[in-house]
Amino acid sequence: MDPVFSFQKNYLYTEDSIIVSKETNLNQFKQRVIDLEFLLKDTNVKKLHIYENFEIDNETIAIFAIENNPFGKSIVYHSNLGVFFVDQTTKQLINKYKDHHNWHGFMISRTFSRIFKLSGHLPIVDGVNIYLPLSGSKSRCPDWVGLHQLSSYQEKDGQAEFITKDGEVFRMAFSGHNLRAIIHKACFISECHVELYRKNINSFATIVLKADRIGISQSFRDCRCRLHLHLQRIDKLSWDFWIEYFSLTLRAITDEIEPDQDRAVKLKFSQFNKKRRI
Repeated sequence: MDPVFSFQKNYLYTEDSIIVSKETNLNQFKQRVIDLEFLLKDTNVKKLHIYENFEIDNETIAIFAIENNPFGKSIVYHSNLGVFFVDQTTKQLINKYKDHHNWHGFMISRTFSRIFKLSGHLPIVDGVNIYLPLSGSKSRCPDWVGLHQLSSYQEKDGQAEFITKDGEVFRMAFSGHNLRAIIHKACFISECHVELYRKNINSFATIVLKADRIGISQSFRDCRCRLHLHLQRIDKLSWDFWIEYFSLTLRAITDEIEPDQDRAVKLKFSQFNKKRRI
């Protein structure tokens, strides 16, 4: 029986001996196009390890959802740790990331999606950090990709092909119709969030975004589409954002308290506006 690799300190190991260093794991797939079919080949599965209790951070490049595999429920591609199995679904990993690293969760993208009537492929956004779901339906977990870790992308033969900031190429299944459109939407939400950051602290400091942290998350900054024209009205956008954010929060709060949720939200808003006028 093949050994099951685990992750401890700087090494991947079995109970009997050290197998390989982190650096070796990180480098063994370089200069190869990585996709799920390639990773699940017998010769490549043996090169992967199992990382127990892994939590997504912003150095995660991509998460592949897998099914019926004895080694795990997801494969993670990480800029520092390499490629490894995780015994958690992509949904579980994203929920942990949301709870421990990005407390806004989906609220940022959900709020802007309500303002601009955007639909489908809801990303999880925190400033320039964007994780975008690429595939999946209500019955299965999606694959996720970190747009801030990429330098370019293209749609090719039913797959999304990406190049990382380090020049590595990987592919993920994409059954949608327009990859550029969903990336454009996710990047637009990121830009809106960054502009809100800028506005909120403008009188205290200046935001400096390091180029190596941005990836393609602001690749549409010179876009002049109808959607991007809204960024020219940042004052109104800021107010709209907080109204929608407040509304969504109230809906979550009143969900189990008031059977008539719309009535409960209107009541809370009425109380809020009275205090604001005072």
